[in-house]
Amino acid sequence: MPRDVFAQPLFSPKLIKTRFHVQPLPEAHREAIAHWAAQLKGGLGQIKETKLMNVQKILIPLAILGGAALAYRFYGWPGIAVVATFLVFGILLHFTRLMTILKRAANRPIGYVDSAVMLNAKLKPGATLLHVVAMTRALGLLKSIKGEQPEVFEWTDGSESTVTCTFVSGKLSHHVLNRPSAS
Repeated sequence: MPRDVFAQPLFSPKLIKTRFHVQPLPEAHREAIAHWAAQLKGGLGQIKETKLMNVQKILIPLAILGGAALAYRFYGWPGIAVVATFLVFGILLHFTRLMTILKRAANRPIGYVDSAVMLNAKLKPGATLLHVVAMTRALGLLKSIKGEQPEVFEWTDGSESTVTCTFVSGKLSHHVLNRPSAS
């Protein structure tokens, strides 16, 4: 075999040449991006209720139905059994996590947290109430009227610093750290 074959580059520049065509975004896309950017910029500490937040309520059942339809189409009833097994497994995982978090919270006083300052640093808008309870390892002290939106919970530490969290539809919209005066 001639040596020249191994000395040649594996890919020649002629084969690698590609062209990328950059097309401008349609006006509707630009308006949607500007709208979302304005919401993000204006609501850093506050989550606005949008249609996008409720997409999970529609998308997850559709994905389950689509997966079940595809499983039935390609594998018949055994495919449906596999999809059902995965669904039950996911539900059991979620239930186990929920029970573990609530069991840890049951052993602590309501509304108590080790450090309100550290909790304030860890909180991010959009976190679920379950996630916040998992971080604090305690249920929050309810400060709003039971069953009405928005829900306001408060956690206090040993130095009487408090973190007040406001939840809208189960998601953290904003939080405030209150420290006692130094006098």
